[in-house]
Amino acid sequence: EDGSTFIGATDEMRANISRHGFLFHDLLHVLFRYDTSPMGEACIQAVTNKIVGHFAMKYVGFIVMCRIAYRTKSWAPFKVYREALKLGKQAADKGLMMHGHLDYLEMDIAEVRKMFNIGVPVEYKKFAEQHAEENNILRRLFWIKSPTAKQGPTIEQGADTEQDSAENNILRKVFWIKSP
Repeated sequence: EDGSTFIGATDEMRANISRHGFLFHDLLHVLFRYDTSPMGEACIQAVTNKIVGHFAMKYVGFIVMCRIAYRTKSWAPFKVYREALKLGKQAADKGLMMHGHLDYLEMDIAEVRKMFNIGVPVEYKKFAEQHAEENNILRRLFWIKSPTAKQGPTIEQGADTEQDSAENNILRKVFWIKSP
């Protein structure tokens, strides 16, 4: 025996665990109503920390919130983060992690939210509405479809419109790029 059977089995186990981890992560986005913006991802890290109990997730989420707070010159991101921690704790206290996520995959989402006491992220929704334009530009930049995002100009059309200039200014702000 050359050991390759064991190696193949462990690779398969890692892939399976990874698939379940990604599925759980995506289900948390749906259950807790957080999008995939940096703010939404940081909130999911906070929620996951409360559900799983691993500090690294809380740390990563907090660092992202620090960057968003610095970028927006606002304390509001920390309010959003505290809300995410609270919502995650409520779900953890109801035993969200004790159930296999495949068990409630086919259930009505409102029932699942009620079962695990998952409330509406009010502070997050307020912040997302205030920063909707930045999120739409980032979605277009990374080709993420959004029902509210306008289609940007094609390469053939050029990018010299007034709107493109405004979008570039927002992108500079988002990525901390100094104006030319």
